Amino acid sequence: MIQIGIGKPEMMHGRLRPGLTLVEMMITLAIAAILLLWGAPSMRALFADARAEAKIHSLYHDLVQARYLALSYQATVTLCPLSTSNQCDGQWHQGYVVFVDDEPLQSLGGGDLAMFRGDAISSGDYLKYSARVNAIRFAPDGFTGQNGSFYYCSDQDQSSYPLKVVISRTGRAKMEPHEGSTGCQ
Repeated sequence: MIQIGIGKPEMMHGRLRPGLTLVEMMITLAIAAILLLWGAPSMRALFADARAEAKIHSLYHDLVQARYLALSYQATVTLCPLSTSNQCDGQWHQGYVVFVDDEPLQSLGGGDLAMFRGDAISSGDYLKYSARVNAIRFAPDGFTGQNGSFYYCSDQDQSSYPLKVVISRTGRAKMEPHEGSTGCQ
């Protein structure tokens, strides 16, 4: 039972009543509010790290799956962000699609088979690909013929997640730590 009031606790059959006074309750709530306000920025950074980790792992698995599809189908498989005209010149943060790519290359047309899509990332976050081209094409032998790295940047650079996804010319993707600037800004 919580006692609200100021003054000495009343005796109840020779014992003190258990409970808190109003002043004790107000002090407890004030301390709890101060601790929550102090910890809120840390929680924001924690959520930014979780978003970055989830997206980097998802992208890594999608790259591995795209290479596997190229080897399995013995066909060119493209992973790219599509624009409204179904060309591979969209923005990475708006999502991407993996498709079996027939001529013309790097565009999703009638003869192409869309395999799966990567979701758009959170508003305010950014996904950067370091290569000069805006698409990753896996040849039937699994090779890409290009090197590149993906970096995930959260809003206001809250994330300190030190991983990037690196794609080699042989088509292999790997996650590794990175040092230095990601160039997201």
